[in-house]
Amino acid sequence: MGYLAADQDLRGADLAGAEIVHRDLAGAHLEGANLAGARLAHVDLTGARLDGANLERTELTHVRLELARLPGACLRGSRWEFVAASAADLGRVDATRARWEHTTLHEARLDHANLTRALLRSCSLEGASLSGAELGDAAIVYSSCRHADFSDAYLDRLDTTGSSFEAAELTRARCFFHSRDLVIAILRRELDDDLGFAQLVGAAAVHPRWCYADWRAWLESDPAGLERALAILRRYPMSGAAQALEEGWRLGAGAGRPMRPTPCAPAAPAPRARESARRTPPRPR
Repeated sequence: MGYLAADQDLRGADLAGAEIVHRDLAGAHLEGANLAGARLAHVDLTGARLDGANLERTELTHVRLELARLPGACLRGSRWEFVAASAADLGRVDATRARWEHTTLHEARLDHANLTRALLRSCSLEGASLSGAELGDAAIVYSSCRHADFSDAYLDRLDTTGSSFEAAELTRARCFFHSRDLVIAILRRELDDDLGFAQLVGAAAVHPRWCYADWRAWLESDPAGLERALAILRRYPMSGAAQALEEGWRLGAGAGRPMRPTPCAPAAPAPRARESARRTPPRPR
Protein backbone atom coordinates (compact mmCIF):
# COMPACT_ATOMS: atom_id res chain seq x y z
CA MET A 1 0.00 0.00 0.00
CA GLY A 2 1.39 3.38 -0.98
CA TYR A 3 1.75 6.29 1.37
CA LEU A 4 -1.48 7.50 2.96
CA ALA A 5 -1.78 10.54 5.18
CA ALA A 6 -4.63 12.39 6.84
CA ASP A 7 -3.89 15.56 4.87
CA GLN A 8 -4.40 13.80 1.54
CA ASP A 9 -7.63 14.30 -0.39
CA LEU A 10 -8.94 10.73 -0.44
CA ARG A 11 -12.49 11.53 -1.45
CA GLY A 12 -13.69 8.92 -3.94
CA ALA A 13 -10.37 7.05 -3.73
CA ASP A 14 -10.36 3.43 -4.90
CA LEU A 15 -8.83 1.49 -2.00
CA ALA A 16 -10.72 -1.76 -2.60
CA GLY A 17 -8.87 -4.73 -1.17
CA ALA A 18 -6.12 -2.57 0.30
CA GLU A 19 -4.25 -3.50 3.48
CA ILE A 20 -3.91 -0.40 5.63
CA VAL A 21 -1.92 -0.99 8.82
CA HIS A 22 -0.56 1.36 11.48
CA ARG A 23 -1.69 4.57 9.82
CA ASP A 24 -2.78 7.90 11.32
CA LEU A 25 -5.74 9.06 9.25
CA ALA A 26 -7.42 11.15 11.93
CA GLY A 27 -9.67 13.73 10.33
CA ALA A 28 -9.08 12.32 6.84
CA HIS A 29 -11.54 13.03 4.02
CA LEU A 30 -12.66 9.69 2.61
CA GLU A 31 -16.13 10.67 1.46
CA GLY A 32 -17.36 8.22 -1.18
CA ALA A 33 -14.14 6.20 -1.03
CA ASN A 34 -14.22 2.54 -2.07
CA LEU A 35 -12.75 0.40 0.73
CA ALA A 36 -14.64 -2.78 -0.16
CA GLY A 37 -12.81 -5.87 1.02
CA ALA A 38 -10.00 -3.81 2.55
CA ARG A 39 -8.27 -4.70 5.80
CA LEU A 40 -7.58 -1.96 8.35
CA ALA A 41 -5.57 -2.71 11.49
CA HIS A 42 -4.28 -0.28 14.11
CA VAL A 43 -5.56 2.70 12.13
CA ASP A 44 -6.62 6.02 13.68
CA LEU A 45 -9.68 7.41 11.88
CA THR A 46 -10.80 9.70 14.69
CA GLY A 47 -13.03 12.41 13.27
CA ALA A 48 -12.59 11.11 9.72
CA ARG A 49 -15.25 11.74 7.06
CA LEU A 50 -16.49 8.57 5.35
CA ASP A 51 -19.89 9.80 4.23
CA GLY A 52 -21.31 7.36 1.66
CA ALA A 53 -18.12 5.31 1.60
CA ASN A 54 -18.13 1.66 0.55
CA LEU A 55 -16.84 -0.59 3.33
CA GLU A 56 -18.59 -3.77 2.22
CA ARG A 57 -16.80 -6.83 3.67
CA THR A 58 -14.13 -4.53 5.10
CA GLU A 59 -12.25 -5.83 8.16
CA LEU A 60 -11.45 -3.36 10.94
CA THR A 61 -9.28 -4.48 13.85
CA HIS A 62 -8.08 -2.12 16.59
CA VAL A 63 -9.37 0.88 14.66
CA ARG A 64 -10.34 4.24 16.18
CA LEU A 65 -13.50 5.80 14.78
CA GLU A 66 -14.45 8.18 17.58
CA LEU A 67 -16.41 11.16 16.25
CA ALA A 68 -16.05 9.81 12.71
CA ARG A 69 -18.84 10.45 10.21
CA LEU A 70 -20.14 7.54 8.12
CA PRO A 71 -23.73 8.52 7.26
CA GLY A 72 -25.11 6.46 4.40
CA ALA A 73 -21.99 4.28 4.22
CA CYS A 74 -22.22 0.67 3.04
CA LEU A 75 -21.02 -1.66 5.80
CA ARG A 76 -22.63 -4.85 4.56
CA GLY A 77 -20.81 -7.93 5.76
CA SER A 78 -18.13 -5.83 7.46
CA ARG A 79 -16.20 -7.30 10.39
CA TRP A 80 -15.19 -5.08 13.29
CA GLU A 81 -13.13 -6.20 16.27
CA PHE A 82 -11.87 -3.95 19.04
CA VAL A 83 -13.13 -0.85 17.27
CA ALA A 84 -13.64 2.37 19.24
CA ALA A 85 -16.51 4.29 17.65
CA SER A 86 -17.89 6.41 20.47
CA ALA A 87 -19.99 9.35 19.24
CA ALA A 88 -19.56 8.21 15.63
CA ASP A 89 -22.29 9.09 13.13
CA LEU A 90 -23.50 5.83 11.57
CA GLY A 91 -26.91 7.09 10.56
CA ARG A 92 -28.58 5.32 7.62
CA VAL A 93 -25.69 2.90 7.13
CA ASP A 94 -26.40 -0.44 5.49
CA ALA A 95 -24.77 -2.93 7.88
CA THR A 96 -26.74 -5.99 6.81
CA ARG A 97 -25.03 -9.16 8.05
CA ALA A 98 -22.21 -7.14 9.61
CA ARG A 99 -20.29 -8.76 12.48
CA TRP A 100 -19.07 -6.38 15.18
CA GLU A 101 -17.35 -7.69 18.29
CA HIS A 102 -15.74 -5.94 21.26
CA THR A 103 -16.75 -2.64 19.73
CA THR A 104 -17.45 0.55 21.69
CA LEU A 105 -20.38 2.59 20.40
CA HIS A 106 -20.98 4.90 23.36
CA GLU A 107 -23.42 7.63 22.28
CA ALA A 108 -22.99 6.64 18.65
CA ARG A 109 -25.78 7.57 16.25
CA LEU A 110 -27.21 4.62 14.34
CA ASP A 111 -30.55 6.21 13.50
CA HIS A 112 -32.32 4.43 10.63
CA ALA A 113 -29.38 2.07 10.21
CA ASN A 114 -30.07 -1.26 8.51
CA LEU A 115 -28.64 -3.92 10.83
CA THR A 116 -30.75 -6.80 9.54
CA ARG A 117 -29.11 -10.12 10.48
CA ALA A 118 -26.13 -8.31 11.94
CA LEU A 119 -24.26 -9.65 14.97
CA LEU A 120 -23.09 -7.35 17.75
CA ARG A 121 -21.28 -9.36 20.41
CA SER A 122 -19.64 -8.00 23.56
CA CYS A 123 -20.27 -4.44 22.42
CA SER A 124 -21.12 -1.31 24.37
CA LEU A 125 -24.01 0.75 23.02
CA GLU A 126 -24.50 2.80 26.16
CA GLY A 127 -26.34 5.99 25.31
CA ALA A 128 -26.39 5.09 21.60
CA SER A 129 -29.30 6.16 19.41
CA LEU A 130 -30.87 3.46 17.23
CA SER A 131 -34.06 5.33 16.47
CA GLY A 132 -35.81 3.79 13.49
CA ALA A 133 -33.07 1.19 13.03
CA GLU A 134 -33.86 -2.15 11.37
CA LEU A 135 -32.71 -5.02 13.59
CA GLY A 136 -34.87 -7.87 12.33
CA ASP A 137 -33.23 -11.30 12.82
CA ALA A 138 -30.16 -9.55 14.25
CA ALA A 139 -28.31 -10.29 17.48
CA ILE A 140 -27.09 -7.95 20.21
CA VAL A 141 -25.62 -10.45 22.65
CA TYR A 142 -23.57 -10.07 25.82
CA SER A 143 -23.62 -6.33 25.27
CA SER A 144 -24.58 -3.25 27.25
CA CYS A 145 -27.41 -1.11 25.93
CA ARG A 146 -27.89 1.06 29.02
CA HIS A 147 -29.69 4.31 28.16
CA ALA A 148 -29.77 3.38 24.46
CA ASP A 149 -32.66 4.76 22.41
CA PHE A 150 -34.64 2.19 20.39
CA SER A 151 -37.55 4.48 19.51
CA ASP A 152 -39.33 3.17 16.41
CA ALA A 153 -36.62 0.52 15.93
CA TYR A 154 -37.80 -2.76 14.38
CA LEU A 155 -36.68 -5.64 16.63
CA ASP A 156 -38.49 -8.71 15.30
CA ARG A 157 -36.63 -11.88 16.39
CA LEU A 158 -33.73 -9.87 17.77
CA ASP A 159 -31.49 -12.15 19.87
CA THR A 160 -30.59 -10.28 23.06
CA THR A 161 -29.02 -13.12 25.03
CA GLY A 162 -26.94 -11.86 27.93
CA SER A 163 -27.43 -8.18 27.13
CA SER A 164 -28.54 -5.44 29.54
CA PHE A 165 -31.11 -2.77 28.72
CA GLU A 166 -31.20 -0.75 31.90
CA ALA A 167 -32.99 2.58 31.29
CA ALA A 168 -33.08 1.93 27.53
CA GLU A 169 -35.87 3.72 25.66
CA LEU A 170 -38.21 1.00 24.41
CA THR A 171 -41.63 2.67 24.60
CA ARG A 172 -42.02 2.95 20.82
CA ALA A 173 -39.77 0.02 19.88
CA ARG A 174 -41.51 -2.32 17.46
CA CYS A 175 -42.11 -6.03 17.50
CA PHE A 176 -39.85 -7.24 20.30
CA PHE A 177 -42.29 -9.79 21.73
CA HIS A 178 -39.89 -12.60 20.74
CA SER A 179 -37.14 -11.25 23.00
CA ARG A 180 -37.45 -12.58 26.52
CA ASP A 181 -34.63 -10.30 27.71
CA LEU A 182 -36.43 -7.17 26.53
CA VAL A 183 -39.82 -8.22 27.89
CA ILE A 184 -38.31 -9.13 31.26
CA ALA A 185 -36.32 -5.88 31.29
CA ILE A 186 -39.43 -3.73 31.06
CA LEU A 187 -41.26 -5.83 33.67
CA ARG A 188 -38.32 -5.54 36.07
CA ARG A 189 -38.56 -1.77 35.91
CA GLU A 190 -41.88 -2.02 37.71
CA LEU A 191 -40.73 -4.22 40.58
CA ASP A 192 -41.36 -2.73 44.00
CA ASP A 193 -42.22 -4.36 47.30
CA ASP A 194 -44.65 -6.81 45.68
CA LEU A 195 -42.81 -10.07 46.33
CA GLY A 196 -45.42 -12.12 44.51
CA PHE A 197 -45.03 -10.14 41.29
CA ALA A 198 -41.25 -10.25 41.62
CA GLN A 199 -41.46 -14.05 41.83
CA LEU A 200 -43.62 -14.16 38.69
CA VAL A 201 -41.13 -12.04 36.76
CA GLY A 202 -38.19 -14.05 38.06
CA ALA A 203 -39.82 -17.34 37.11
CA ALA A 204 -40.53 -16.09 33.58
CA ALA A 205 -36.91 -14.96 33.30
CA VAL A 206 -35.38 -18.31 34.14
CA HIS A 207 -37.92 -20.75 32.71
CA PRO A 208 -36.02 -22.67 29.98
CA ARG A 209 -39.02 -23.00 27.66
CA TRP A 210 -40.76 -19.72 28.35
CA CYS A 211 -43.60 -18.85 26.01
CA TYR A 212 -46.72 -16.70 26.25
CA ALA A 213 -49.14 -19.64 26.23
CA ASP A 214 -47.51 -21.26 29.27
CA TRP A 215 -47.08 -17.93 31.02
CA ARG A 216 -50.74 -17.03 30.41
CA ALA A 217 -51.95 -20.40 31.75
CA TRP A 218 -49.74 -20.00 34.81
CA LEU A 219 -50.93 -16.44 35.50
CA GLU A 220 -54.60 -17.36 35.25
CA SER A 221 -54.34 -18.55 38.85
CA ASP A 222 -53.23 -15.03 39.78
CA PRO A 223 -55.61 -12.61 38.02
CA ALA A 224 -54.05 -9.60 39.73
CA GLY A 225 -50.58 -10.61 38.54
CA LEU A 226 -51.85 -11.19 35.01
CA GLU A 227 -53.55 -7.81 34.88
CA ARG A 228 -50.49 -6.08 36.25
CA ALA A 229 -48.25 -7.72 33.66
CA LEU A 230 -50.65 -6.78 30.86
CA ALA A 231 -50.89 -3.19 32.12
CA ILE A 232 -47.11 -2.86 31.98
CA LEU A 233 -46.80 -4.44 28.53
CA ARG A 234 -49.56 -2.19 27.14
CA ARG A 235 -47.28 0.78 27.76
CA TYR A 236 -45.22 -0.62 24.88
CA PRO A 237 -47.99 -0.83 22.29
CA MET A 238 -45.73 -1.41 19.30
CA SER A 239 -43.93 -4.37 20.87
CA GLY A 240 -46.69 -6.93 20.36
CA ALA A 241 -45.95 -8.33 23.84
CA ALA A 242 -49.29 -7.41 25.42
CA GLN A 243 -51.24 -9.04 22.60
CA ALA A 244 -49.00 -12.11 22.74
CA LEU A 245 -49.67 -12.58 26.46
CA GLU A 246 -53.35 -11.71 26.21
CA GLU A 247 -53.94 -14.26 23.45
CA GLY A 248 -51.45 -16.81 24.75
CA TRP A 249 -49.25 -17.06 21.68
CA ARG A 250 -47.03 -20.10 21.43
CA LEU A 251 -43.84 -19.15 19.64
CA GLY A 252 -41.36 -21.53 18.12
CA ALA A 253 -39.84 -22.52 14.82
CA GLY A 254 -42.02 -21.01 12.15
CA ALA A 255 -44.43 -19.52 14.68
CA GLY A 256 -45.03 -15.93 15.58
CA ARG A 257 -44.87 -14.22 12.21
CA PRO A 258 -48.37 -15.21 11.01
CA MET A 259 -49.80 -13.91 14.27
CA ARG A 260 -47.81 -10.68 14.27
CA PRO A 261 -50.04 -7.71 15.17
CA THR A 262 -50.37 -4.73 12.88
CA PRO A 263 -48.15 -2.43 15.00
CA CYS A 264 -45.28 -4.85 14.39
CA ALA A 265 -45.31 -4.43 10.64
CA PRO A 266 -42.00 -3.08 9.32
CA ALA A 267 -41.82 0.62 8.65
CA ALA A 268 -41.09 1.96 5.20
CA PRO A 269 -37.42 1.23 4.44
CA ALA A 270 -34.93 3.94 5.31
CA PRO A 271 -32.99 5.53 2.45
CA ARG A 272 -30.32 3.10 1.34
CA ALA A 273 -26.64 3.75 1.52
CA ARG A 274 -25.08 5.03 -1.68
CA GLU A 275 -24.23 2.02 -3.80
CA SER A 276 -21.00 1.42 -5.64
CA ALA A 277 -21.50 0.73 -9.35
CA ARG A 278 -19.61 -2.52 -8.81
CA ARG A 279 -22.10 -3.84 -6.28
CA THR A 280 -25.45 -5.45 -6.95
CA PRO A 281 -28.44 -4.05 -5.04
CA PRO A 282 -29.56 -5.94 -1.94
CA ARG A 283 -32.36 -8.43 -2.28
CA PRO A 284 -35.74 -7.09 -1.06
CA ARG A 285 -36.90 -8.24 2.34
